Amino acid sequence: MEYLSELGIPAGFNPQASWEDINAAAGHQPMVMGGREWCHWTGVRISMGLVLTGKFYAQALANPAPGWMGIGQTMTYDDFVELGPFSAVWFPA
Repeated sequence: MEYLSELGIPAGFNPQASWEDINAAAGHQPMVMGGREWCHWTGVRISMGLVLTGKFYAQALANPAPGWMGIGQTMTYDDFVELGPFSAVWFPA
């Protein structure tokens, strides 16, 4: 965050972003998330409309390395739990 600030780029940061946090923000501003067990960052496009037991079924990603640890361009809640915890960075419009 300090580096982005030094460059004059406004950004928000959540070092312990939950599935709900990311789904609530997805599609409203540019956003990336990174999983500690996943050792990878990806862009987050939108939350897909399917709902399963009160949770969004999948997030649509802008994954620069599709296939890394079995994740393509979508991530399920189970994937999120397995590959986290996650951090999120977003860029207000």
